[in-house]
Amino acid sequence: VQPIITNIIVDENENYIEITLHTNRVGLLIGKNGDTFDELKKRLKIMFNKEIDLSLRESPTPFGLDFIETY
Repeated sequence: VQPIITNIIVDENENYIEITLHTNRVGLLIGKNGDTFDELKKRLKIMFNKEIDLSLRESPTPFGLDFIETY
């Protein structure tokens, strides 16, 4: 089952960007030993040329998207 990102919250100031991803599968986005999470954070830092504060929050699958898990 693929993770579904249900919401993205971005707060930016001159020194850093704070990003919160709400997903139904936090563990899949973190990856083994946190490798996927660290790689995403590194790519975002390069893309925006700012420090990145990235966090993940567990969120249930939104209504209407739960069919993805059953097929």
